[in-house]
Amino acid sequence: MLNEELPRWLDWGITLLAIASLIFFLWFMKPIILHREWKEKFFDNKIALAIIVVSILAFLFIIAMGWWLDTFFPVETYR
Repeated sequence: MLNEELPRWLDWGITLLAIASLIFFLWFMKPIILHREWKEKFFDNKIALAIIVVSILAFLFIIAMGWWLDTFFPVETYR
């Protein structure tokens, strides 16, 4: 993360808070994810599986497009 305006301890604190939130969310959702009916409802149903795959591909496309723009058209700073 290239953030020169925040103190280093605050930048690391925000990052650790985000990671802890993700771990807590996964721990909280574990019983729902491991439940068999959920898997059957989404992975055996071809339309639902197609929607999930298209959503993931759209997300990856947006991330890749942002990376491409950041690489070839960087933000110029004047000091």
